[in-house]
Amino acid sequence: NQADSFTLLDLVIETKLCQSKSRGRTDIESGAIYINDQRHTDISLQINSMDTLFNKYILLRKGKKNYHLVILV
Repeated sequence: NQADSFTLLDLVIETKLCQSKSRGRTDIESGAIYINDQRHTDISLQINSMDTLFNKYILLRKGKKNYHLVILV
């Protein structure tokens, strides 16, 4: 585990769901980013172990068809 928490913007950049920070900010603020099927519009949202499914997974989605399964170790 790199850190106890990280921001939503960091997560979309790290998973390459968004190619740049400016694109990430735009997508998050426009409501295109979902964590575990819940829309989030705050770029500074802190993601931590409380946001996981089964204490291990984060389902990250952009729009309708772009999914990423993040596995925390």
